[in-house]
Amino acid sequence: CQNASLPDRDVFTAINESGLVFDGGLVVDHSFRTVDPVIFGVSDYTKFSRMHKDALPHGRYNPRELGMYVALKVLEQHLDPHTAINSNMPQNSSSLSGRGSAVITNLPLQSQSKSTAMLPVQPAPTTLPDFNLPRSILAELPSRMQFFKSSLPQTSDDVLLYPTSRGDPRRECLLKISELGVLVEIMYLGEDSIEDRNLSQLPGRHEAVLNGAVFSYENKDAHWDWIAFLRGSWAAALYHDKFPSLLQTMRLTLRTDKGMQLLLQRVLEMAAQQPDSAELAKHRRDFTGARGEGLPESTVAAVTADVQDHLKMHRAVLRQYLPGKL
Repeated sequence: CQNASLPDRDVFTAINESGLVFDGGLVVDHSFRTVDPVIFGVSDYTKFSRMHKDALPHGRYNPRELGMYVALKVLEQHLDPHTAINSNMPQNSSSLSGRGSAVITNLPLQSQSKSTAMLPVQPAPTTLPDFNLPRSILAELPSRMQFFKSSLPQTSDDVLLYPTSRGDPRRECLLKISELGVLVEIMYLGEDSIEDRNLSQLPGRHEAVLNGAVFSYENKDAHWDWIAFLRGSWAAALYHDKFPSLLQTMRLTLRTDKGMQLLLQRVLEMAAQQPDSAELAKHRRDFTGARGEGLPESTVAAVTADVQDHLKMHRAVLRQYLPGKL
């Protein structure tokens, strides 16, 4: 409804005279409906009502994730009222990047209204959907420099900075990693073109699955280059469309692994004594080792089995990781 910091006067007037609510942006509910239930809105310039004072600006969210969510809501209410869509879909809504999928269930047929516009408006829930995919931008600056940034919607000041150390101003890269090891943002500025779609998949991943990124950085030479590191042959698996499914499989395995349960118990006991997240992150690394060498043997064996199964299933494209006997 607007594309500048100050709304166009004619647009503002049109919205308000249509009975819609404008409050620095088009106000929508949890389903991105306006006060008119047949009108949906989604863009950087929509917003939730002021009752949700801690809600993030919509410009922080991944546009494709928002679009998927709103499309499902439109389908649910206006196109097929007999389709129930999991309202928690955004929590795992990385279907566009392979991290999850929406759940759609056909319900028994009931009497259908003559007009979906006459469907009763359900009261809005007190909680808003949770969007967690990173948002990325790529721009060419006037000096022909490429600028790239990909970051999670929710960030904090408690992050550790890991800049490139090549000393070449024509190619700089910075990773922001939380104290618990999650990559929250990656930025690049340089003359060289980069694989932006690949890099866009990395925020939200733990640095451990990035080939021990922190360990690699701390043991770097004087000319460390993040772009070269993330272009390594080992990184091809990160960008494979089935890599998120491998991570999900390993998560499920680790939840029931006794060795991991004992390790988590130690971490929780330490957290009760030391609430500082930086110290807690240090103890976690001491427990597990920089590259997992401190993990119990049963845990290593379980994760190894998951990885081998994954490689066998996708041997056609991940052949370089397969030992000869597989």
